[in-house]
Amino acid sequence: MKIIFVSILTLILTSLAVAGETATTNGLMDVRENAFAFTHARIYRSSDRQIVTGMLLIKDEHIVGIEKENNVPEGYTEIDVAGRYIYPGLIDIYTEYGLPEVITPPFVQTRDSRKMESTKLSAFGVNEAIKAHYRSAQEWIPNAKSAKALRKLGFSTALSFRKDGVARGTSSLSTLGNELAGDAMLEADIAAHYSFEKGTSKQYFPTSRMGMVALLRQSYLDALWYDEQAIKPYEDQTLVAWTKSQGLVQIFETVNWNQALVADRLGDEFEVQYLIKGSGDEYQRLDLIKDTDATYIIPVNYPEAKDLSDPYLAQNATLAELKHWELAPYNLGMMSEKEIPFVITAYGNKGDFWRNLKLAVKNGLDSDLALSALTSIPAAILGQSQNVGALDKGLLANFIITSDTLFSEDAIIQENWIRGARYIVNKPIDDLRGHYQLNVGGQHYQIELLGEIKKPKAQFSNLNSNENDRVTVAFDEHHIAVNLTVKKNTYRLSGLRNQKGWKGQGKDPDGKWLAWSLAPVNSDKQAQINMDAKEAKAPNSSIGKVTYPFLAYGRENLPKATSLLFKNTTVWTNERDGILFNTDVLVQNGKIKKIGKSLTEKNLKVIDGSGFHLSSGIIDEHSHIALLGVNDRATNSAMVRMRDVVNSACLIINPLLRLLSRLIKTTRYGLLRATTNCCR
Repeated sequence: MKIIFVSILTLILTSLAVAGETATTNGLMDVRENAFAFTHARIYRSSDRQIVTGMLLIKDEHIVGIEKENNVPEGYTEIDVAGRYIYPGLIDIYTEYGLPEVITPPFVQTRDSRKMESTKLSAFGVNEAIKAHYRSAQEWIPNAKSAKALRKLGFSTALSFRKDGVARGTSSLSTLGNELAGDAMLEADIAAHYSFEKGTSKQYFPTSRMGMVALLRQSYLDALWYDEQAIKPYEDQTLVAWTKSQGLVQIFETVNWNQALVADRLGDEFEVQYLIKGSGDEYQRLDLIKDTDATYIIPVNYPEAKDLSDPYLAQNATLAELKHWELAPYNLGMMSEKEIPFVITAYGNKGDFWRNLKLAVKNGLDSDLALSALTSIPAAILGQSQNVGALDKGLLANFIITSDTLFSEDAIIQENWIRGARYIVNKPIDDLRGHYQLNVGGQHYQIELLGEIKKPKAQFSNLNSNENDRVTVAFDEHHIAVNLTVKKNTYRLSGLRNQKGWKGQGKDPDGKWLAWSLAPVNSDKQAQINMDAKEAKAPNSSIGKVTYPFLAYGRENLPKATSLLFKNTTVWTNERDGILFNTDVLVQNGKIKKIGKSLTEKNLKVIDGSGFHLSSGIIDEHSHIALLGVNDRATNSAMVRMRDVVNSACLIINPLLRLLSRLIKTTRYGLLRATTNCCR
């Protein structure tokens, strides 16, 4: 009876296990255990936990353990990674991976374009730019080409969102291996997304930035009202989804630091703390960015250098553009110095992600913080620390193997392991750079290989070589070709690689065959040279200044309200008191404190206003300057607020004020400027 019971139990458990794998395998199912031991590795479990040398154990999709000893357990296949480094797989929290491309048609002003009603007939919201009901998980499909590109950068996990609308619905989180969609997806609804971009909506409203803010505010209010109704007056799947998604991470995309402030104020109004997708210009107003208390998603897409070779075209380059080119690589370092939390994304990468990120490290970004911003911090934000973001027992076996420390100049990501599956990113390349001795025709020449690790160049390393002497090399994994010219005599050499370098046959200047060899020079001096070559460059101490505003004529320091005493001026009160002669005005902390005669105050600057006129500043009652967006003609004006689009760094307002100050100086009475300075 016991035998029968055990047999039935075994059959039940086996059936349950098989039933869990609903996908049909094309061919024989591979049921072998994938158990690997990575020995002699330099393991970074996280940014603050490093094992100098040790062993990483993985089995199937998960990490089994990390040991300091290299005793491989029975049943594990050993992979010796001596001299290489293992890091947690990177996480990109901002991608469109696996989703169809969103094509936003250009807006064309026609009679039919002013359509106020939604074209959607389903039970969704009244405005097509609010797509809170959208779920990326419903149309997400693994894309082999995109996954390969992200794996090449070291990413093993990616958040996927759809870049469409003011409210964009929810994103999903998945790993980047060659799995089925259901196997790769870690979370179907991971975050809710918002922006100030209308997207593919064909409705007329909103047409401006202030209209988009108004639409978001109205959506918050509508959702609150709808949720309070015990009996729903109508079905609105958009508002239902909006309310449901409020418990997720809230991500808001912005295109400059000013927009980030507007988004944060909007969130404060409804007690929402956004995770803000920044633009890389946060360094321009770090004080205000820090005051948002937000975490930022920062890209490392730096502007290309302007071509200033043509003096006429060079005049089109603004100071703001040149300053941004100069300072953008310092953005992450400056944010970290101010303790502004952030994660890093490759979004918008044009093939220069690692070059730019390493440049940021050179310019002040701590490498440990950079690693955290790509691993543990995004994992924690998304509530996925139990799955990804570090190398710990029980977590997914997502890790990368590199040739050197991750942020060193020559580091190459060689392998990317995702859920225990191996993906070759770059085949290991030996660093052949260094000093060699070339032996040919009974002569010895000191040769140095230097330059790029993938394709080093050769030169004579001794100072006594003639300027007409030259040496070139070309080689692959096994072969080498050397072309040597000494005192106008040329040697053409070909050989194979061996344990001591290269050796082979070649022809001398007379066409005769001869043997030759190229062997490395081993010395303590050479070891030090190699070590020095890997040292990161020191941050540039001559970094340019941020100006306020960030354009021509900007100040290096923000102006501060000061206390001043204007003496003996002619004061135009513009009130019942009329014009007051020989009158004093006391200004404290930017506000008028007293007006009278013979005023005295200690410890402040006194300005003699004799012969000057002082008046309140000029007010323009209707102006469109200094705005991020102007009228939204498609909505009730009571819905919009100008404060949502005020641009303190406007390119127009500052030159206009300077122009007004000149005009005021030419008036009959020389009225006081808006800056409360006296002028004749």
